[in-house]
Amino acid sequence: MSETLVDFAQPLLSRLAAEQMTAEHWYAELAVAIVVWNGVVAEDSRQAIMSELAQCLPGRVVVPWMIDELIERKRVKFDDDKRHVIGFRTYERGDRVHVTALSAR
Repeated sequence: MSETLVDFAQPLLSRLAAEQMTAEHWYAELAVAIVVWNGVVAEDSRQAIMSELAQCLPGRVVVPWMIDELIERKRVKFDDDKRHVIGFRTYERGDRVHVTALSAR
């Protein structure tokens, strides 16, 4: 699930500046991606996903078109993957950020 999650979140992660390539910044971006991923798996509406983002990540500015892009990305590229992400962590080792994610069906 870890590699899949990072691949799915690339539209968010690729927008980070070089100095933002930290475990903390990755965590914030992956949190958004996971809410969208799990919402699509659960067949939630776009509005429900946006509401969940507002509840789970208060104070976070979420750009609607980016959420739409992630919803579409999940449906097109990862449609067969019905796992729910139930936990994750990010950490740095050397000059790289690593991700460990747990999932359930």
